[in-house]
Amino acid sequence: MGQERSAWRTMIDTATAALDTADPATAAQAAVSIAGDSVWRWREYQTVDRTAMSVFRRLLTELPPADSVRRARVLAMLAAEMSYDPGSADDAIDLCERAVAQVRAASGAPPDLARVLESRHLVLDRPSCLPQRLDTAHELVALAESDDDPAPLG
Repeated sequence: MGQERSAWRTMIDTATAALDTADPATAAQAAVSIAGDSVWRWREYQTVDRTAMSVFRRLLTELPPADSVRRARVLAMLAAEMSYDPGSADDAIDLCERAVAQVRAASGAPPDLARVLESRHLVLDRPSCLPQRLDTAHELVALAESDDDPAPLG
Protein backbone atom coordinates (compact mmCIF):
# COMPACT_ATOMS: atom_id res chain seq x y z
CA MET A 1 0.00 0.00 0.00
CA GLY A 2 1.16 3.50 -0.76
CA GLN A 3 -0.61 6.57 0.60
CA GLU A 4 -3.94 4.85 1.25
CA ARG A 5 -3.51 4.66 5.01
CA SER A 6 -2.56 8.31 5.11
CA ALA A 7 -5.63 9.13 3.02
CA TRP A 8 -7.79 7.17 5.47
CA ARG A 9 -6.47 9.22 8.40
CA THR A 10 -6.96 12.44 6.43
CA MET A 11 -10.56 11.44 5.70
CA ILE A 12 -11.23 10.86 9.38
CA ASP A 13 -9.63 14.21 10.27
CA THR A 14 -11.55 16.04 7.53
CA ALA A 15 -14.88 14.50 8.51
CA THR A 16 -14.25 15.32 12.17
CA ALA A 17 -13.32 18.93 11.36
CA ALA A 18 -16.48 19.34 9.27
CA LEU A 19 -18.59 17.88 12.07
CA ASP A 20 -16.95 20.24 14.55
CA THR A 21 -18.04 23.18 12.38
CA ALA A 22 -21.63 21.88 12.17
CA ASP A 23 -21.31 20.75 8.54
CA PRO A 24 -22.46 17.11 8.55
CA ALA A 25 -23.09 17.03 4.79
CA THR A 26 -19.45 17.85 4.02
CA ALA A 27 -18.31 15.46 6.74
CA ALA A 28 -20.38 12.64 5.26
CA GLN A 29 -19.12 13.40 1.76
CA ALA A 30 -15.54 13.16 3.00
CA ALA A 31 -16.31 9.92 4.79
CA VAL A 32 -17.97 8.18 1.85
CA SER A 33 -15.60 9.51 -0.80
CA ILE A 34 -12.65 7.56 0.57
CA ALA A 35 -14.29 4.27 -0.34
CA GLY A 36 -14.53 5.25 -4.01
CA ASP A 37 -14.84 2.18 -6.18
CA SER A 38 -13.34 -0.34 -3.81
CA VAL A 39 -13.32 -1.02 -0.09
CA TRP A 40 -9.87 -2.58 -0.32
CA ARG A 41 -7.74 0.43 -1.19
CA TRP A 42 -8.49 2.77 1.65
CA ARG A 43 -7.70 0.90 4.85
CA GLU A 44 -5.91 -1.88 6.62
CA TYR A 45 -7.74 -5.16 6.02
CA GLN A 46 -9.45 -6.84 8.99
CA THR A 47 -8.53 -4.26 11.59
CA VAL A 48 -11.11 -2.34 13.59
CA ASP A 49 -10.77 1.44 13.46
CA ARG A 50 -12.68 2.62 16.52
CA THR A 51 -12.07 6.27 15.63
CA ALA A 52 -13.71 5.78 12.25
CA MET A 53 -16.62 3.97 13.89
CA SER A 54 -17.07 6.91 16.24
CA VAL A 55 -17.05 9.38 13.33
CA PHE A 56 -19.58 7.28 11.38
CA ARG A 57 -21.87 7.06 14.42
CA ARG A 58 -21.60 10.80 14.97
CA LEU A 59 -22.44 11.41 11.32
CA LEU A 60 -25.56 9.29 11.66
CA THR A 61 -26.74 11.40 14.60
CA GLU A 62 -26.00 14.71 12.87
CA LEU A 63 -27.06 14.08 9.26
CA PRO A 64 -30.67 15.09 8.66
CA PRO A 65 -33.09 12.20 8.10
CA ALA A 66 -33.95 13.59 4.66
CA ASP A 67 -30.36 12.98 3.52
CA SER A 68 -31.19 9.30 3.24
CA VAL A 69 -28.75 8.27 0.50
CA ARG A 70 -25.77 9.78 2.28
CA ARG A 71 -27.00 8.27 5.56
CA ALA A 72 -27.24 4.86 3.87
CA ARG A 73 -23.67 5.13 2.59
CA VAL A 74 -22.37 6.14 6.03
CA LEU A 75 -24.38 3.34 7.65
CA ALA A 76 -22.86 0.84 5.20
CA MET A 77 -19.36 2.07 5.99
CA LEU A 78 -20.05 1.74 9.72
CA ALA A 79 -21.27 -1.79 9.10
CA ALA A 80 -18.12 -2.62 7.14
CA GLU A 81 -15.97 -1.29 9.98
CA MET A 82 -17.97 -3.23 12.57
CA SER A 83 -17.69 -6.45 10.58
CA TYR A 84 -14.02 -6.70 11.57
CA ASP A 85 -14.98 -6.86 15.26
CA PRO A 86 -16.06 -10.44 16.06
CA GLY A 87 -18.37 -9.18 18.80
CA SER A 88 -20.18 -6.85 16.39
CA ALA A 89 -20.35 -8.97 13.24
CA ASP A 90 -24.06 -9.82 13.58
CA ASP A 91 -24.92 -6.19 14.28
CA ALA A 92 -22.89 -5.23 11.21
CA ILE A 93 -25.08 -7.43 9.04
CA ASP A 94 -28.23 -5.84 10.46
CA LEU A 95 -26.87 -2.32 9.89
CA CYS A 96 -25.85 -3.12 6.36
CA GLU A 97 -29.27 -4.56 5.57
CA ARG A 98 -30.77 -1.29 6.84
CA ALA A 99 -28.38 0.64 4.60
CA VAL A 100 -29.39 -1.41 1.53
CA ALA A 101 -33.09 -0.96 2.31
CA GLN A 102 -32.59 2.76 2.89
CA VAL A 103 -30.74 3.42 -0.37
CA ARG A 104 -33.34 1.41 -2.30
CA ALA A 105 -36.23 3.28 -0.64
CA ALA A 106 -34.57 6.58 -1.49
CA SER A 107 -34.24 5.51 -5.13
CA GLY A 108 -30.53 6.20 -4.89
CA ALA A 109 -28.54 6.39 -8.09
CA PRO A 110 -26.94 3.12 -9.25
CA PRO A 111 -23.46 4.22 -8.09
CA ASP A 112 -24.83 4.86 -4.57
CA LEU A 113 -26.53 1.47 -4.50
CA ALA A 114 -23.33 -0.14 -5.77
CA ARG A 115 -21.24 1.44 -2.98
CA VAL A 116 -23.69 0.18 -0.35
CA LEU A 117 -23.76 -3.27 -1.95
CA GLU A 118 -19.95 -3.37 -1.97
CA SER A 119 -20.01 -2.83 1.78
CA ARG A 120 -22.70 -5.50 2.10
CA HIS A 121 -20.51 -7.92 0.16
CA LEU A 122 -17.68 -7.27 2.60
CA VAL A 123 -19.90 -7.56 5.69
CA LEU A 124 -21.25 -10.91 4.48
CA ASP A 125 -17.75 -12.42 4.26
CA ARG A 126 -18.43 -15.56 6.31
CA PRO A 127 -19.51 -19.08 5.41
CA SER A 128 -23.02 -18.79 6.86
CA CYS A 129 -23.76 -15.82 4.58
CA LEU A 130 -22.59 -17.33 1.31
CA PRO A 131 -26.03 -17.34 -0.41
CA GLN A 132 -26.63 -13.67 0.43
CA ARG A 133 -23.09 -12.76 -0.56
CA LEU A 134 -23.52 -14.51 -3.91
CA ASP A 135 -26.82 -12.65 -4.50
CA THR A 136 -25.04 -9.39 -3.71
CA ALA A 137 -22.24 -10.21 -6.14
CA HIS A 138 -24.77 -10.97 -8.88
CA GLU A 139 -26.53 -7.66 -8.25
CA LEU A 140 -23.22 -5.78 -8.36
CA VAL A 141 -22.39 -7.38 -11.71
CA ALA A 142 -25.84 -6.50 -13.05
CA LEU A 143 -25.35 -2.89 -11.95
CA ALA A 144 -21.95 -2.81 -13.62
CA GLU A 145 -23.42 -4.16 -16.83
CA SER A 146 -26.28 -1.66 -16.85
CA ASP A 147 -26.38 1.49 -18.91
CA ASP A 148 -26.51 3.52 -15.70
CA ASP A 149 -23.06 2.51 -14.49
CA PRO A 150 -20.44 5.21 -15.01
CA ALA A 151 -17.76 2.55 -15.58
CA PRO A 152 -19.55 -0.45 -17.13
CA LEU A 153 -17.93 -3.80 -17.66
CA GLY A 154 -16.85 -4.20 -21.17
